[in-house]
Amino acid sequence: MTMIAVQKINPRQYRKLTTVLMLSVWGMGMVIGSLIFLYIGCRLDQILGTEPHFMLGLFILMIFICNVRLYREAKARIKDL
Repeated sequence: MTMIAVQKINPRQYRKLTTVLMLSVWGMGMVIGSLIFLYIGCRLDQILGTEPHFMLGLFILMIFICNVRLYREAKARIKDL
């Protein structure tokens, strides 16, 4: 007969773990989104001959959008605590 030890996770610890996971996902989303917007901006600049205006504009737009969404998510998480 084998015995398995099971450790129960305190709800506060669980919330901390989900918060860390959420921040990791937001970081990866910001990086991937920024790269996609950089690529689209680069292509638009090549087509229209306006280098580096669209590339920088879309990159800054993506960073701004991600930061606003991250702020809203963090504010909602803090409200739940």
